[in-house]
Amino acid sequence: MRWLPLTLPLFLVGCGERPMSLAEQQEAVRLSVETARMDAATDDVVHVTTSFTLGQAASEAAQELRDWWESQASCASLTLEDSTLTVDFGTSGECTWNGRSWTGTATVTITHSDEDDAVVRHQWEDLSNGIGVLNGEATVTWSSDVGSRRVRTDASWRGQRTLQVTSDRRIERLQPGGPPGSGIVIEGSREWTIDGSEPWTMEINNVEIRPQDPAPQAGSYVITSPSERDLTLSFQRLDENTVRITAEGRRVRVWEVTRDGIEEV
Repeated sequence: MRWLPLTLPLFLVGCGERPMSLAEQQEAVRLSVETARMDAATDDVVHVTTSFTLGQAASEAAQELRDWWESQASCASLTLEDSTLTVDFGTSGECTWNGRSWTGTATVTITHSDEDDAVVRHQWEDLSNGIGVLNGEATVTWSSDVGSRRVRTDASWRGQRTLQVTSDRRIERLQPGGPPGSGIVIEGSREWTIDGSEPWTMEINNVEIRPQDPAPQAGSYVITSPSERDLTLSFQRLDENTVRITAEGRRVRVWEVTRDGIEEV
């Protein structure tokens, strides 16, 4: 067995009749980790928009949401206008919420609220949790009867890589009723470009993500490169600090990931 730093490529073999090239495999693995970081960051902010009572008028729900933010992140500057709330974390990085230092702004508009569901629009401007920077928007439809939300996103994420991302996903809490940061389960699809490249696509199958982990802990991605070649990655938690990534196809390659690096087994 040998250790590799996280910055080096993983030379995995894809599934299907047209496996990815080594360069595409490198991109696929790196991007799967980067998009997981984006999901973890956006979920912290998206989840709290359900912190109001369904059935209220949109303006009343926004006021309740403002009161929640004031109680949880008093360092943020809050501006409420009708059904729109702007949360400004400033630019210094001194505003700490949910265990991370935040900068930038998140604007939330409640466009619909009744006893069964709510529709909330998000706009992000240089919003950062210290890991990456987010710009763009999302529309979130929250359904109380199934305890999940549909999130449609069009945004850019600047982390270790800079991605332009569109996605349509159903998200549930990993722990029902758990707080932000406790983890999420995702099902859906995503498309992204890098520096104006042709699009990559991703099918997301019951992927479990916790923000403290270096990779998803369960589920799978099916990633298709711009050349229409596929790679399937599945994830399995081994212990509190280690996640196993498996690429299956004509060959099987297995890697164990920690915050320190990646080990082929």
